[in-house]
Amino acid sequence: MGDKHSNTMKQRTWLPAPPGDKGISVYLVESPLTFGHSQMNLQTEKIMPEEDMFEIAALVLKESIRVLKEKLPKAMEDPVWKTLRDYTKTSGRLIKILILKVSADETEKQYKVHIVPYFESHLCLTTMLFQKGRDIDKCKTGGMIRWLGEQEKRLDDQIEIWRDTCHFPTALVESFELIKLAEHLKG
Repeated sequence: MGDKHSNTMKQRTWLPAPPGDKGISVYLVESPLTFGHSQMNLQTEKIMPEEDMFEIAALVLKESIRVLKEKLPKAMEDPVWKTLRDYTKTSGRLIKILILKVSADETEKQYKVHIVPYFESHLCLTTMLFQKGRDIDKCKTGGMIRWLGEQEKRLDDQIEIWRDTCHFPTALVESFELIKLAEHLKG
């Protein structure tokens, strides 16, 4: 889910740092789990307790949620992002925004949060995974962590297949039109 190649990160940034704070931004990830999957990156000058970093990040996360809820529904209808929708198995209405503190590679002065839009198609897949192999009421739902794990594994497998054969992240950014999507979210 991370973003190892920052050559297009600035162009994929759709929520820049607030005035006077250059250490925080939100950008579209190059290997998204869902349509609009982004990451917020907070960089501080000094080491801070996690709860203080969360407090700083909270206002940016709130604004990110607002922008995604406002702009993603229209973007979902645009044919320019069909490849991205298909790749992320995204369709239907936006249900909620998942906020995930799951980065494995942040320093003590960083606070990274994944912002993952969750659509009806993802709920359907989550429910199918949850019910698979279980003798339970078909109205029962659950299994979001499993669904996230399955999506991460799917991406890791695809990245491994393409490793050393081409500029995989660059190809994703171009084919998914992530720079155009960032511009749409900014606008």
